[in-house]
Amino acid sequence: MQELQMTSSLFRHSIVSLSICLACALSAQAADEWKFVLPEPGAAHEYPPLLELVVDPSNTTYLEGRVVDTEKRPIAGAVVRIAWQRRGAEGRAEDEDYVEFGGGQRLLTDAGGRFRTPAVLARGREYRVEAFAGGMLPAVTEFIDPTRMKTPVLGNLVLDRVPALRAIDGRVIDRRGKPVAGLKVFQTGDGPRCTQTVTDEEGRFRLPGLNLGPVFLLASGDGYPLHGFLLAGDVKPVELTVRRESEPPMIRLSSLEEPLTRAQRRAAALRLVEPIAASVKQVGMQSEKIWLMETLATLDPSRISDFAGLALLKLLGAADVAEEIHFQAAAAMLPDDVAEALAQGEAISSPHHRGRLYLAASNNLTLDERQQKQDLLANALLHARAEPDVAQRAELMGKIAESWLDLGEVERGTALLREGEKLAEQLPAPSEAAQRAHELAPHLRARFAGSLARIDGPAAIKLSAGFTGQVADRYRAGVARGLAGYDPAAAERLLDELEFSAARYWRALPVLYRMAGVDADRAARLARKCEEISERGYALGIVASGLVQGAAARARALLDEAFGHVEPDRVGIVCGDRFRLGDSQPVSPFVNVT
Repeated sequence: MQELQMTSSLFRHSIVSLSICLACALSAQAADEWKFVLPEPGAAHEYPPLLELVVDPSNTTYLEGRVVDTEKRPIAGAVVRIAWQRRGAEGRAEDEDYVEFGGGQRLLTDAGGRFRTPAVLARGREYRVEAFAGGMLPAVTEFIDPTRMKTPVLGNLVLDRVPALRAIDGRVIDRRGKPVAGLKVFQTGDGPRCTQTVTDEEGRFRLPGLNLGPVFLLASGDGYPLHGFLLAGDVKPVELTVRRESEPPMIRLSSLEEPLTRAQRRAAALRLVEPIAASVKQVGMQSEKIWLMETLATLDPSRISDFAGLALLKLLGAADVAEEIHFQAAAAMLPDDVAEALAQGEAISSPHHRGRLYLAASNNLTLDERQQKQDLLANALLHARAEPDVAQRAELMGKIAESWLDLGEVERGTALLREGEKLAEQLPAPSEAAQRAHELAPHLRARFAGSLARIDGPAAIKLSAGFTGQVADRYRAGVARGLAGYDPAAAERLLDELEFSAARYWRALPVLYRMAGVDADRAARLARKCEEISERGYALGIVASGLVQGAAARARALLDEAFGHVEPDRVGIVCGDRFRLGDSQPVSPFVNVT
């Protein structure tokens, strides 16, 4: 039951017709102040006492700023909207919406171009400001947490005038030269706004709203995969050729004769991210910047000193982020020099991150270096047991136990998983309430269940049960991964239970990787069930990567089949360097499909 009551001039109100057995929670909200929520009082009294609710302004904050043009002249009457988002247990945005102001979602700037929200912005959320005005391009800030700012003042939001735009006329045909009707043609970044159109019966289209110069158009429709076309800056009509999903790619790709070296792969990746590397130093605190810092640290560990004084880290409180960046940088050095990587890891203070580094170091070594692998795993376990957070301790112990199992140390790995199981059972069980509240511990419990599934599928399923929707699918697939190495049929049944077909492909990839070592035929069959042809190719590559040593011929055959499914007009990577044959060389190089 939800009921809205306004207080009287004496600041009193009453709610009637409540059951005497009802437990309830009450809250209050003033015009500019958020609510203070009383805990549920338990069973109602026969004569309930008078309750006093105190509106606490410390639970809320506000934002203010100014909208100007490129000449710094104020823009009066500009529309301002405030979007909010809340991050989940893994740091990704899960809830988002726009802030309501008295029944509406917009504010207007005054004569000086200024705006200020009422103090109704709840703490614990991030906010983004969007400003619009006629004849101007919109201005959008990044998501920020006002409580981490000295004062919640954004400064100037600058709107630029709409530039000269153009339209592109063209025609879409199939491989036989026949027009394709009803195909969507669109652009998502080569104009001030996304624009789209649909081809007519003759396959013709006109797409407006494009910037001058080269543009990248996309086309897709029922029975046709997504196509991309880079067009020059001229204005003459274009002709775009597309294929049906049932048809093979127009250009057949194959792996290089010789694999790229690690240095070549790293250089190629750096060339890809270098154009956006400077954005980490710009104002704002989007999560994408954190991921970019981690990527740069992985590709070039010497650059982590560039991040030390960034305002982004200061705004975030930086402890966990800085630890993760140092971990990524140290882990990137492992293939070249384990000792140097562990020395780099001395800058890490978190037992959890140190344990992860020793675990990564062990997993980086070959089976011929068995004693060193075992020593590193022992060090990883020491750090794991020193982690004060029970949830993180249990999850890391599960990963270490899996590595013991991979070494054939079944008794040792099993004992460690049972020890972690006792810790995981102490954690809050997964539930819809925990899912809505973004509590981390139930998620880590469910992650540990994926490790436990290596020895006990039923216990793992029980430990991870309770989530709903896509979150439930994520952890059900984690258990399937654990089962895939010894009970591929049970793993397949769990994959069949995934509710959201759109994510089933990505959830299945780790399962196929482990399944390939014990039942390659089943893994390949599941990979071929992917509906999208390019996803089918990538899945087959994953199966090739999971094959046991000595299966080089089978792996190469699967790779040839995989490359036959990859579209040349998409960018992607077919098979990484995780899988190796008897000669300890990657089957497939780092392939940039262009």
